[in-house]
Amino acid sequence: GDPGSAMAVARNATHCAPTEPAAWVLLADCLIRTAASVASVLEKGDFFSEARQALQRALELEPQYLPAHLALGRVLVVTAYGNGGTPTRGMRHLRQVIESLPVPVHGPRAVLLAQAYVYLGMGYRTMGDESQAMPCFDTALTHLPTFPAALLARQG
Repeated sequence: GDPGSAMAVARNATHCAPTEPAAWVLLADCLIRTAASVASVLEKGDFFSEARQALQRALELEPQYLPAHLALGRVLVVTAYGNGGTPTRGMRHLRQVIESLPVPVHGPRAVLLAQAYVYLGMGYRTMGDESQAMPCFDTALTHLPTFPAALLARQG
């Protein structure tokens, strides 16, 4: 519950295990969560910028690391959604997650797949293409029927 402590732990993890992509994804997640609690738009941007750098580092270490692709795709799509930019770069990372997971999936992999579909749908929504967005939200719900983000996105 303490963003400062969480950030310190995550930064320490990258120092203790600098070649472990999970440590860099953890740092990015903490940065993104901390950005949500900051009032300044400029500071939020700094947190998101550092999060993108951490995720790029994770992918340099392990190019096929799906949690890093999911997190980077999410950051790029959400940033485009909020700032009116193009989500296509983020959507490429999300498609990589989707294409890498064989169907059917269960457990944690189902969560990864559902999240990838939700944010892919958000990418389509950002581009104004609801006809492509809605099937993504529906597919997310087939993998994780009670996924709140998919249920909310489905409502429009």
